[in-house]
Amino acid sequence: MALAIIMVPIVARTAEESLRTSSEHDARSGISFRYYPLARSLGVIIPGAMTGIITGVMLSVARIAGETAPLIFTAFGSQFGVQGLLKPIGALPMQIFRYATSPYKSEQQQAWAGAFLLIIMV
Repeated sequence: MALAIIMVPIVARTAEESLRTSSEHDARSGISFRYYPLARSLGVIIPGAMTGIITGVMLSVARIAGETAPLIFTAFGSQFGVQGLLKPIGALPMQIFRYATSPYKSEQQQAWAGAFLLIIMV
């Protein structure tokens, strides 16, 4: 939930900028087809700005993936997942750290798999 709060302003700002950079020509083309303002926005302007919006979502996901390091220190590292709002929670970076420093070969392999999963997500 904390990382989602970080994600919202990034997505909102990039979406706003991509909608502003949508050319005036695109907006006028919607007017020439006699679209109502809502139909013009949904049918012409937003599809033209969709690449910028998707880029903003990807940037915010990469940002929150990079912000998982503080979770190691703030989540207190429960191995049992979420048990309540005021209880320690599990986090993938914490589990990777715990398994990577383990003397057991199988847990070290699981740490590599978890690190690979984080890289794929980003």
